[in-house]
Amino acid sequence: IPAEVEYGSKIYKVTEIGYNAFNGCQNLESVKIPDTVNKLWIASFSRCKKLSNIELSKSIKALDYSTFRYCPSLLRIDLTYLDFGLAIPIDVFGFARGKPSVIEEIVLQQHPREGYAYDGLTSLRRLYLRQPEPPQPELIIFEDEVYEKATLYVPEGSVEKYKADQRWGRFANIMAESSG
Repeated sequence: IPAEVEYGSKIYKVTEIGYNAFNGCQNLESVKIPDTVNKLWIASFSRCKKLSNIELSKSIKALDYSTFRYCPSLLRIDLTYLDFGLAIPIDVFGFARGKPSVIEEIVLQQHPREGYAYDGLTSLRRLYLRQPEPPQPELIIFEDEVYEKATLYVPEGSVEKYKADQRWGRFANIMAESSG
């Protein structure tokens, strides 16, 4: 995706990926979102069956509903730079609605303040949460299978805090993320 596009004789900065922009692009395998983009609208990459790699912009401020819904090849998503101080929808990946996600790994710099539901995300095996203190969102829901099989990686020195936490301590496997 380019940072700028030319239309007529004018150059425009690409700041958003629109509603259904790439929905159903069957041969889309990899996308790099430029740093000019700050929002991905509803279902912007939904139903991209071959999409296996997405590099998000460091300036993304918002993801909308079903942004990555039904992307069966997308196994990992790095949301490190996403500003979760803002509210984000529960259904970014479209996990609910009867079709489970195949995403195995999610990387977060911080957990959404208002919470997040990971319904249907039974494939998750690695969650990297880079907050030293266990966040206390209003909502956090994982399938029981995720608590049993996934590993929650947290900053060094934070493992015991997460294990003692009522919500995060439900993970059977909590480990320090190695800094090397």
